[in-house]
Amino acid sequence: MSTTLENEEKVAELMHRIQMHVMPRRVRCLEFFSDFDHVRHGRCSEVNFARALGTMGLNFSEDETRLLAEHFTQFGPNVIRPAVVNYRQFCSEVDQIFSDEDAQENMKSMTLSSSPGFTVMSTFQPNNIEDEERFLHVLHRVAALCKSRGVAIKPIYVDYDRSSAPSPSMLNTRRGGKVTKEQFVRGFPFKKEMSEADIELICEKYATPAGDVHFMALHNDVAEVLPDPAQPFPTSPLYLRPDCTEWSRNETPVVARIQAKVVEKRVRLKDTFQDFDPLRKGFCTPGQLKAAFTILNLSREIDRNDFENL
Repeated sequence: MSTTLENEEKVAELMHRIQMHVMPRRVRCLEFFSDFDHVRHGRCSEVNFARALGTMGLNFSEDETRLLAEHFTQFGPNVIRPAVVNYRQFCSEVDQIFSDEDAQENMKSMTLSSSPGFTVMSTFQPNNIEDEERFLHVLHRVAALCKSRGVAIKPIYVDYDRSSAPSPSMLNTRRGGKVTKEQFVRGFPFKKEMSEADIELICEKYATPAGDVHFMALHNDVAEVLPDPAQPFPTSPLYLRPDCTEWSRNETPVVARIQAKVVEKRVRLKDTFQDFDPLRKGFCTPGQLKAAFTILNLSREIDRNDFENL
């Protein structure tokens, strides 16, 4: 009797996990079983039942899948093996979440968040495994391959959580740093260099309670094992030598330089200054003097100090 109650509690927990998975993604479970039921009698085999769960993106162990299949196994004179699992009843119980508004609101508060940083890296801790030395060896191999081939773990998996809207193609929250196990294995860049057991060990180390793989934790651990600092590059700093040259132009009086430019350009100074001296007194203001030099194109030859001296 106690074993039966424990199984019922486990089945209820598994069904809750399935509803947590299908509700935000609006997944209709019945569509995943249609390929395994050509005569449409509402039943499939235990193997096909497990395949359909995997296609839906659910990562259940063999014992959990077997427990669900046994719970929905149908008995009767019309039931012919191996198609004994009543998947229609399973889909009907899962789809009850779409008609229960209160349950939907509770699950939304648990699964969805308006903040893009809902799943924070600090909340995830890698699992403890038995063969820790072997895992460290595998991690060093991954880090060495990443460094030698210029591969980064994070950009490989960011496309799986790009959209902010729940959909069947996005099986995890946005920027959560997690992917499904199938997505992780499919995108792993070193499948030829590493065995399936090593990849399975990595998945076991970074597995989340929901069965996903936290690739951001792997990315951070690889960066810590073998940091990749910026490569040095040749530089050519500019060193200016002190210039002690003294030009003779600085020793020439400003009046002599103006005389040289007047002779060079054949400029008549008197005609320009008469426009600023209507009474012909031979005097003008400093501003009028500067304006006259500008008109004659001589202002570039006189700096501020020369103008003050003049």
